[in-house]
Amino acid sequence: MKAEVSELFGEEYAQLAIMLNDVRGWAKGTLPTYQDRKAFFESIVNGDPDPIELLRARDVDGVRDLIEAAQRVAA
Repeated sequence: MKAEVSELFGEEYAQLAIMLNDVRGWAKGTLPTYQDRKAFFESIVNGDPDPIELLRARDVDGVRDLIEAAQRVAA
């Protein structure tokens, strides 16, 4: 699936999908409703700075920081 997403949208989107999948278990175990989980993931994807732009700049740690900040807010 990573190769397919990468081919259709670019490597950065595939990389972001993997990073978000890594926190999926945390979200399911911590956030009680689908709406809460949706808001959590949307806050990252639609966040500022843009995680795709960070990945294009090779700033993986910046995306990890965005995810960790979203986790702190959501928890």
